[in-house]
Amino acid sequence: MSKHKIKLYTTINLNGGWDCCDMALIEEFDCETKRQAECREEFWRREYKATKNSRKCHTTADEKKEYNKEFNKKVNIIKNPLRNLQPSEPCECGGHYKHRNKAIHLRSQNHQNYIIKKQNENIKLILCENINCI
Repeated sequence: MSKHKIKLYTTINLNGGWDCCDMALIEEFDCETKRQAECREEFWRREYKATKNSRKCHTTADEKKEYNKEFNKKVNIIKNPLRNLQPSEPCECGGHYKHRNKAIHLRSQNHQNYIIKKQNENIKLILCENINCI
């Protein structure tokens, strides 16, 4: 029996090996680089919705970015299960922060803008009280 764990090769081996399989040419494609050939192969893999080819032939930069984002989420959940259990605390500025990140939040641009806006409102209120416009 073969050592392959990829779905495609497992299926081929379970059905009698390569001698019992037919491979058909879908398209002749002139290309200058291996990357161009991989892109075209990936196009056909997606077009035929190939379920046995579990590995992509080519991955775009956006696909890699999305994959890494999802992968890192999973790793963080596994490595730091308690991190996700900590409650988020509301702030008077309208933001939220976890207790351990309070200092970072207080220095954030959103919070600083809130503090400046609040100070300006207090100054206007004091000036209005002195002029008796309330």
